[in-house]
Amino acid sequence: MGHRYQSWLRRHDIYLTDLITWWKDLIPWSKRPDIAFTPDMVHTAYRILSNFEPVYIFRKKGEREVPSEDIVLKSRLTKEQWLAWTPGLWAIKPVQNQIGHPTIYPDELCTRLITMFSYQGDLVLDPFLGSGTTVKVARELSREAVGYERELQYKQTIMDKLGIGTQGSSSPIVEAMAKRFGEFKEPQKMKDADEIVMTRSDVDNMEMVFGASDDYKDDSQAA
Repeated sequence: MGHRYQSWLRRHDIYLTDLITWWKDLIPWSKRPDIAFTPDMVHTAYRILSNFEPVYIFRKKGEREVPSEDIVLKSRLTKEQWLAWTPGLWAIKPVQNQIGHPTIYPDELCTRLITMFSYQGDLVLDPFLGSGTTVKVARELSREAVGYERELQYKQTIMDKLGIGTQGSSSPIVEAMAKRFGEFKEPQKMKDADEIVMTRSDVDNMEMVFGASDDYKDDSQAA
């Protein structure tokens, strides 16, 4: 993580608090000729396969606003979810058919993060929308969700995933998204984002989700 980005996080009282390792299944990789085991493979020239990806959990210092008791009860994890999701190693199969976008995240990854770190009715923002998985899953989990994507080539993929027509912008969903976009144009306006969840395979492939967190009152944490 770059020094300038770390400085921005500290300036806005946002700190790295947890790290999840997303472990991926290697079965699809075995079919790739560039990395598959062959008789011609040169000894000592083996490649280490990146079959994992880090998921960084950032929290904003201070006490977040807690919704009504009814919303809290609806949003809490079950005991089974807690047992399965709180360990730091998540074995989730990646999307095998990357159609419409080269790095589509599995629904399960987004489901866990959004369920764990937001309440029902919260706003989830994905400023690197990609194929639209984050927004799709967030809405299925009774959250509001919007996202940004600067690459126009992925527009149809996003529209198809979200079930939004491409004829104009008269759709109530599109209008709602456009209205929300205006609230997050500059980093300085992201003061109400209590939780940042970031997954990254490299600098050019980054997805961040701004949602809500559990109470966080530790003033001693530093990135």
